[in-house]
Amino acid sequence: MFYVLYTSNRSEKCSNEEITNILKISRQNNLTNSVTGVLVYKAPEFLQYLEGPHGSVTSLYDKIKNDDRHDSIK
Repeated sequence: MFYVLYTSNRSEKCSNEEITNILKISRQNNLTNSVTGVLVYKAPEFLQYLEGPHGSVTSLYDKIKNDDRHDSIK
């Protein structure tokens, strides 16, 4: 089991509708990739915990780091 915990700030490119879409698509993809976790949003910040197989989590985190819907990832 491998995990990542990060925080980020919502960018102006990310609408409330987009956050809903992120959740919908992520639930489907995470199930397929055996990844679980929690996404917390309190404007304008995200906190996310992801866990699962090392390869799946690192691949997902790399994708997240390049997503322009948020910035200041720590």
